[in-house]
Amino acid sequence: MLSVDYCKKYLNQKNKYYSNEEIEEIRNYLYQSAEILVEKYFQKKYHANTHHKLNSKVPIHTST
Repeated sequence: MLSVDYCKKYLNQKNKYYSNEEIEEIRNYLYQSAEILVEKYFQKKYHANTHHKLNSKVPIHTST
């Protein structure tokens, strides 16, 4: 996780100032957003792979 000081470096620019608490909230929001995006990416990737396998013209052999 990024430190508050590291985040301050980028957030407190151009006459803007955020308190440590605000920076922590922003950082947490960004981490939550990233988690959602990564999860959606893997869901789409899994769905695409599953869809491809289901619609593939190459027969899938399973041992019984």
